[in-house]
Amino acid sequence: MNPDLQSILAEQLRDIAMPTAVQWWPLATGWWIVIAVSLILFGGLIFWLVRRHYKNRYRVVALEQFQLAIQAWRDTPEPDLYLKRSNQTLKRVFVSLGEQNIAAEFGPQWIKGLTARAKHPLSQSTVEALTSECYKPRPKVAIEQLHQELTLWVRSHRGSKNV
Repeated sequence: MNPDLQSILAEQLRDIAMPTAVQWWPLATGWWIVIAVSLILFGGLIFWLVRRHYKNRYRVVALEQFQLAIQAWRDTPEPDLYLKRSNQTLKRVFVSLGEQNIAAEFGPQWIKGLTARAKHPLSQSTVEALTSECYKPRPKVAIEQLHQELTLWVRSHRGSKNV
């Protein structure tokens, strides 16, 4: 090949055009979908957590009331006072669940309402304490055991579907 022709052809050659680098913005459609789904899931999680917190707030209040009652019993051991306070607290739990009819019950119907919601069965001594012993002037009740069972009941009972 002729050197002059070769130099003419070499002058006509251009450098290779490199493509521009792929930029991170604007995002592709798939990323927008991922962001939207993530935001929806995050919002749903926040909504569920807040709703769960408000639905179980009565449990925290009831446990605080039981703690105050047991502390008062430890200061001045009067089992009848503890039984009255614990019965009031349990009835308030049912009122907060929207079960005023169960909260108004007493005796066997009251225990039936308690056991219907219980995940763990109540012992016979607890049943007797809540039905008959609470009306006696000097009840013979194991308050510590009763307190443990009632706090377990508040922590683990099945709540209402409509709260």
